[in-house]
Amino acid sequence: MLVIDTHFHFYPNFSFEACLDACLTNVKKLGIEKKDLQIMLCFTERYDCNFFEKMEYPQLKQISDNLKTLHYKQVPFYFLRGYQIISTENIEVLALGCPERLPDKIFNAAELCHKIQQANAVAVLPWGLGKWLGKRGKIIQSVLDENKNVCVGTTALQPIVFRNMFIKKFTGHVVLFGSDALPMTGEEKYCCSMVVTKQNVPIIDEIILKRSFLTQGALLGTKTSFMETLTRESLRRIK
Repeated sequence: MLVIDTHFHFYPNFSFEACLDACLTNVKKLGIEKKDLQIMLCFTERYDCNFFEKMEYPQLKQISDNLKTLHYKQVPFYFLRGYQIISTENIEVLALGCPERLPDKIFNAAELCHKIQQANAVAVLPWGLGKWLGKRGKIIQSVLDENKNVCVGTTALQPIVFRNMFIKKFTGHVVLFGSDALPMTGEEKYCCSMVVTKQNVPIIDEIILKRSFLTQGALLGTKTSFMETLTRESLRRIK
C-alpha cells in the first residue's frame, strides 16, 4: 500500500529523522499495517525553504528530477518535489511534482493552477483557517468550477467537525489529505497524520504517479478538535 502525505513541510528547525519516525507512528495509529507499506511525502515548500534540493541522508537515491527515495527502518520512503505558491489574491496553491518554483504574488489563482498543470504537475487548493471565506472563497469556488482537474486539500489543522462537510461540498473534485505542519519545533509529530492511500501505483514512473493523484484515493486522518486548531494557530502567531 502506498500512503501519501500530500502537504508535507520541512522547516530548518525540524529533525528529518523525527519526521520519518512520526510518519511510521501516525500510519500505525491510522490502522495501516507495516506489511508492504510504502510512504510518500509530497514537499510543499515555501519561498524560503529548499530542503528537497539539499536533502542528504545515507542511501538516499534519485529516481528522477522530482523524485527521491530511501529505506528507513525497513520501510521505503519516497519524496516528491513540490511547492506552496501564493497568488495575487493571497490564496495558497500547491504544486505537487512541479519541476520549478513559480514566483509568489505574480499570478492569480486560476493562472497558477493552469501553469502548474502545464508543467505536468498536480495543482491543489488547500484548506486554511478562514482562508476559504468571503472574497477569497468566491475566487476559489470560481477556479474549481472552471478547472475540474484542480484538487482540493485538507489538513491536520482542519477540525473534524468541518472536515466531513468540506469533503461532501467538493464532490466532483479529488480530495487530498496532508499534514501541513507549522514552522514550530515539535510540529514534526504531525507528519502523515492525514494521508491518502492507493494501491498498485508504479512509483518509478513519475508521469503515471502524478496522474494517479487525479483519481480519488482512500482518506485517513486524525480527528482534530477545534480547540487543537486554535491552539496551534495561536502558537504560530506568537512565534
